[in-house]
Amino acid sequence: QIFSGTGDGRIAFISADDIAHSALEALTAEKSPNKDLLVLGPDLYSYDEVQQVAKLLTSIPGREITHKKYSTEEAAKILEGLGLSPKYVNFLATLEANAGKGNEAEL
Repeated sequence: QIFSGTGDGRIAFISADDIAHSALEALTAEKSPNKDLLVLGPDLYSYDEVQQVAKLLTSIPGREITHKKYSTEEAAKILEGLGLSPKYVNFLATLEANAGKGNEAEL
């Protein structure tokens, strides 16, 4: 099961190819970028849309993937239950809340 506190917010999911391409560019540049790179996928998707694709992919092996929407507070409690530090829980919960507000579309 996928859980999130993003509501209907859309996220620029990235693929391994996106990451590899960014790494290759950074590592082979004549001058090092010497900064953090923001790697985003080309399109925005909600977790519900991702679940629909996952359903197609998992129908073959017979394992269903579902998406459960949680409030930011509920998601934070789940993350705390996984043993994450309070600072990291706050960071992740804030990212999801911001995505729920559509902030990813502005990047």
